[in-house]
Amino acid sequence: MNKANQLAALTAATLLPLSLCMNSAFAVQDTLQTEGESPTQTAQQEAQVEMSEAKREAMQEKREGKHEAREQWKSMSEEEKREAKEAKREAMKEKREAKKEWSEEKREAKQATREAKREAKQAKREMKEKQRHAEQEMDEDKPITQRELEQTEREALGSDY
Repeated sequence: MNKANQLAALTAATLLPLSLCMNSAFAVQDTLQTEGESPTQTAQQEAQVEMSEAKREAMQEKREGKHEAREQWKSMSEEEKREAKEAKREAMKEKREAKKEWSEEKREAKQATREAKREAKQAKREMKEKQRHAEQEMDEDKPITQRELEQTEREALGSDY
């Protein structure tokens, strides 16, 4: 065998196990990734199943409650039904009044907040105005510098010519 054939055989013998090793490593990595995703997906699916069961149970309880109320209504006398309707009317009236009262309180609170903001803005404006006036008074109280005097003279002489 010549050297080229020996080298080719050696290369093939070395690369074949290496490629098999790499393929198995990738297969293990894929399996690990798949296993890592499965518990998350399983947990999500379990949560969805539990949520749908809870919803189903709540709906069933609601239906049973309505059924019991219907049966109770049917077993009531006319006088009891009349009293129940009146009690319901009163409860609804109280609910409306409470809602109106709450709305009024909410409106008053908003109005008070607006008023407080308005007053704060006004106070801030007044403070800035006082500060501006104080700065102007300080500027007026400064003695006239030589430069300002010369500028004033130039302006006066310039207007004479």
